[in-house]
Formats: sequence, C-alpha cells, structure tokens
Amino acid sequence: MANSMSEDALFKALLKNKPPQQQIQKPPAPQPAPKKETFKAAAPPAETYEMERPVIETPPPKSHDTDQVVEAIKNLTSSVNMMYGLMKTVITPVLVLILIIGVAILVKGK
Repeated sequence: MANSMSEDALFKALLKNKPPQQQIQKPPAPQPAPKKETFKAAAPPAETYEMERPVIETPPPKSHDTDQVVEAIKNLTSSVNMMYGLMKTVITPVLVLILIIGVAILVKGK
C-alpha cells in the first residue's frame, strides 16, 4: 500500500511540474511550379507483320427440332401454373389456419 501511495504522489508531482510543450511551426508548403508543355517527336511506326490465320472449320450447328422445344416450354409453363394453383388453394390457407390456431392457443394459455 505504501508503494501505491508513493506512486500516486510521484504522479501528482510530475503533473504539477510538467514542462510547457513547444509548438512546432511547419514552414508553408512550397507551391509547385507550373508545368511546361513539351511535345516529343512522334515515334517511328513499329514494324508490322502479317500473320496467316489458321483456317478452323467448324461443323455446322445441329438443327434442333423446334416442336420439341415448344413442347418442353409448354410442359414447364403448365407445371409452374399447377404449383401456383396448389399454393394458392391449399398451402396458403393451411398456413393461415395454423397461424390462427397458434395465436388462439397462446391467448388461451395466459
């Protein structure tokens, strides 16, 4: 305990006898000199080489049967419509009913 008291006294003495801080003044930053525009002579044109491009023969694209694509799109559309109807008529009312029953049980329990 005596140690901490002497530390406190030392700290207070240092605070009272603190030397004043000197403010350091920075010289103003020099302003950059205006840049002079200099134009360089145009570089000589680079050498050009003509390269022969290899001929790559691509096989002709396979012709798709558009009837199959149209049928697949119709099937997808009917599936999406069926799921939307199912959600609209069955799933949403069941979830609302569960919510109402849950709230009723919570209210009745208090």
